[in-house]
Amino acid sequence: MPDLQDKIILVTGATSGIGEVTARELARQGAHVIILARNAEKAQRTQHAIIAATGNERVDTVLADLSVLAQVRARMMTCAPC
Repeated sequence: MPDLQDKIILVTGATSGIGEVTARELARQGAHVIILARNAEKAQRTQHAIIAATGNERVDTVLADLSVLAQVRARMMTCAPC
């Protein structure tokens, strides 16, 4: 497995399905994972589940609607480096 310790990876669709599995496996490999989501409750639940499953505390959430790219940019600029 690659070492992702120095990587920051933004995952969309991470609150369920393949996006959630992707975020969890990236966290397991040591990446700093940022979950981009619209729903705060789902995002927090997923964040806590990933941290519990992997032991990687570098999992953050950013709330934004991906269909509004200006919103995503603005939220990521205020988040960095999360």
